[in-house]
Amino acid sequence: DDILLRSATSLAAAIRNGEVKSVDLVSAYIKRIQEVQPIINAVVEERFEEALREAEAADQLVASATMSTRQLSQEKPLLGVPFTAKNSIAIKGMRQDAGSLLHRGRRAVEDAPAVARMRAAGAIPLALTNVPELCAWDDAHNLLYGTTRNPHDTRRGPGGSSGGEGSLLASAGSLIGVGTDIGGSVRTPAAYCGIFGHKPTAGVVPNTGLLPDVGANMAKYNCVGPMTRFSEDLPLLMKVLAGDSADQLRLDDEVDMKQLKVFVSDTEGSLYFSRVTAEARQAVLKVVRHFKEEVGSDVRRLHVPELQYAMVIWYKVYAAEAPECLGLSGVNVLVDFLRTLVGIGRYTLAYLVHCKTAAAFRFSHREKAEAHLASVEALRQRLEKTLGDDGVLILPAAMSTAAYHNQDLLFNDSPGMMALFSILQVPATACPVVKSAKGLPLAVQVVAKRGNDRLCLAVAKQIEQRFGGWIQP
Repeated sequence: DDILLRSATSLAAAIRNGEVKSVDLVSAYIKRIQEVQPIINAVVEERFEEALREAEAADQLVASATMSTRQLSQEKPLLGVPFTAKNSIAIKGMRQDAGSLLHRGRRAVEDAPAVARMRAAGAIPLALTNVPELCAWDDAHNLLYGTTRNPHDTRRGPGGSSGGEGSLLASAGSLIGVGTDIGGSVRTPAAYCGIFGHKPTAGVVPNTGLLPDVGANMAKYNCVGPMTRFSEDLPLLMKVLAGDSADQLRLDDEVDMKQLKVFVSDTEGSLYFSRVTAEARQAVLKVVRHFKEEVGSDVRRLHVPELQYAMVIWYKVYAAEAPECLGLSGVNVLVDFLRTLVGIGRYTLAYLVHCKTAAAFRFSHREKAEAHLASVEALRQRLEKTLGDDGVLILPAAMSTAAYHNQDLLFNDSPGMMALFSILQVPATACPVVKSAKGLPLAVQVVAKRGNDRLCLAVAKQIEQRFGGWIQP
């Protein structure tokens, strides 16, 4: 169905103009979900009947002409457009268990602010998508809903923790999605599945109404962000999600690519965890060469030695500031590991590995933790001074292509290039570039100074124009 190949931006305009019926659009995505769900297992709950009723109401509003096209564009820019969200974001009446047995049966009593803003803009919730247990891994497997598969190779994972979103979007089973990112959870699945994912400047989009509650300290790193197949939908979604804060982002300001400073990282990867593969490095070089030779941007090398310790920095901050194992003080890693091995466990192995890793980095004294956080702040100031208001940093979105299922239990390399920028609270966008020799997506990550999300999104659009954007399975 050709309607599945159009952006949310163009379809929203077509609905307002009466050229496309919301009912037809929602019906097309329902049909597509039913086709791909048996293959990828990305959806954990749907609301198809309710969505169709809301689509009919949207069509009636347009037909009534009680609001002009201009009014609809300003007040309901996503009227009649379906969207999906990960199963950690509250959608009233729907499950909100984050794939955890401990929260089985829990339902959201109200919309998360991000969802409320999507609804207020006229968007229609269609389905909830799968996550790793308590969103604490870079794949999408849990004991409630099983394993989500990557549409490019179903033997591999889609990344996480917004893995169901990444898989469904890449399969054209969703038009636009809402995810969360505290260490790469929007960007990893975007990179692995061949779509766009944006982690906004921290604090711009409200991050309440989420499960798990990571606590006030860690919440400042947790961002709600858009996931899309088309780059032009990112600014539109950011305007909706950011609400009044969107003005400070100046998303409509034009970015002159020729005046843009493009920094490229020469760091090889995350010490102790992994190194960047040759193919991932080549994807970056292709993009940088385009900006230098075809766009005429000022390209410079930037050495960020802290990238080698990205996961160490992330886990140290996490261990110092997060509640005990995401608030589950009853976790005994050894006992629960043995229970899991004999089939009576309450947690996935991935979650237990995560807890054990976090415990290994825990500071024994608060003074040491505070000193470490001070060093992170110094790094942020240095990076933002270098980038300024006209610079971006381009580096691999992930160390390699998507891993096979369970491979990351022994060697988890995906967050190494992403986690640091969550702790720094800067905006970062994952952009699909090319396919690997095995036909898997390779992506770059575009980073800017806080508040300069528009630079990331403008570069994403430029990359899409040159390299084709969404990598279809």
